[in-house]
Amino acid sequence: MALLLSIFQVLYVLGFFIGASILFDYDLTYVHCTPVTARSAYMSLTVLSILFIQLFALTEFRRLLRRNTQFLQKHNESLSERYQIKENIRTLKLLLPLVETQFALNFIPILMWLTYAFTSNSYDSRDYPIFEESINRAYLWISHAVPDNSKRS
Repeated sequence: MALLLSIFQVLYVLGFFIGASILFDYDLTYVHCTPVTARSAYMSLTVLSILFIQLFALTEFRRLLRRNTQFLQKHNESLSERYQIKENIRTLKLLLPLVETQFALNFIPILMWLTYAFTSNSYDSRDYPIFEESINRAYLWISHAVPDNSKRS
């Protein structure tokens, strides 16, 4: 199952990049400082699929943690099986905050893209590059809110 999900993720990323290179419709006669063209607003909406994938990952991590915890409490398994389940629980408890943080960090820019997409008629189309660049900087803004644990001993 894990191998199948990994293959799906690789194919999804490759498809996303190939689709982006086709749909952005670059004019190669001059240099672009940002990937914004007349059709890139539609391509930006495909980023919404990332939110659904991360929501799926978040729910699956929580479900697996609950299932492993219940399994450990209800069943009397051998020592090696209990050790493996405990290792799974420790790993899930370690990875769950990372998945939650990644979901939160991607939710804000995607929400901003959706806001722009549904209200874009009221904006000047020349404002879109500035809007897209400010969304790309959202990770930098939010990164100040995440504590730096590298200084712990």
